[in-house]
Amino acid sequence: MEKIKKALTQYLTLLIGGSDLMKTITQERKVMLISEAKEAISEAEKLDIGKIPLFEDIPALLAKINCNLDMLVAPRQAKEGDRDPFFSVGELQSYLPEKPARQTVYGWVNNRLVPFEKHGARLYFRKSAIDNWLENGRQMD
Repeated sequence: MEKIKKALTQYLTLLIGGSDLMKTITQERKVMLISEAKEAISEAEKLDIGKIPLFEDIPALLAKINCNLDMLVAPRQAKEGDRDPFFSVGELQSYLPEKPARQTVYGWVNNRLVPFEKHGARLYFRKSAIDNWLENGRQMD
């Protein structure tokens, strides 16, 4: 990868440098730089570097990853069945009687007012812990 970066940098410097730089480099060196750049581009194409996402693509990719994670977690929850299901933030909002706003739930989590678990970057709420929390007047044990 370092070879690719170096060759492309040299080639771009050659192109951007203008005529002053072109005068100082021999024809042989120019041919060699162009050859290295072409080889680097060929290697980059093999590595699918062109498929690296743009900054604008990141939110859509994160949403897709989130969806895939939900699909992976759902079968596990179904297998666990009635043992002790987890709620996502949206499911917790629907489960609680007052149907709090998403930001309210995140505020409770931030202030440690509601029992939660964090698996990676995702929040989950055990149904049994939420039921106990509701029965105890929303007091943490």
